[in-house]
Amino acid sequence: MVDKEMLHAISGMMDEKLQGLESRMDGKLESLENRMDEKLESLENRMDGKLESLENRMDEKLESLENRMDKRITGLEQGVSEMKKDIGNLDRKLAETENFLIDEIGRTQSYLERPLTALQESVKEMADYYHIVKVDCETQRILTIRMNRMEARLRKVEAQMALA
Repeated sequence: MVDKEMLHAISGMMDEKLQGLESRMDGKLESLENRMDEKLESLENRMDGKLESLENRMDEKLESLENRMDKRITGLEQGVSEMKKDIGNLDRKLAETENFLIDEIGRTQSYLERPLTALQESVKEMADYYHIVKVDCETQRILTIRMNRMEARLRKVEAQMALA
């Protein structure tokens, strides 16, 4: 029985000691948990600050880049606008030059047509004269042939009359 009582007493002491250890462990775990929560909260705050700083820097860089791109786009738009004006001026000058060339070709054609018309009239006149001369030559040839035939007939008649 003594052994049972002793065992019971030892068991009670062990329970007390275990309860004390449990309480200390719970305290230490709670303390550790609180420290971990504080550290996590501190890390979260630092990370939030860094992310916010990074976001601000990125926003500044994006804004700077957008401003530079806007300036370049504005410059390009002005360049395109000037090029359109230049092309319009070039088109107008080309149209003026084309009209000038067409007018000049028309004047040159008129100027060259006058002598050509006179030359054509001269050629027609010469063709008419050639035709008249040709007809006259043909007439003379025919008359010469007829005269030669007449002379031959006349000689025959004279020869027959002389014989008769």
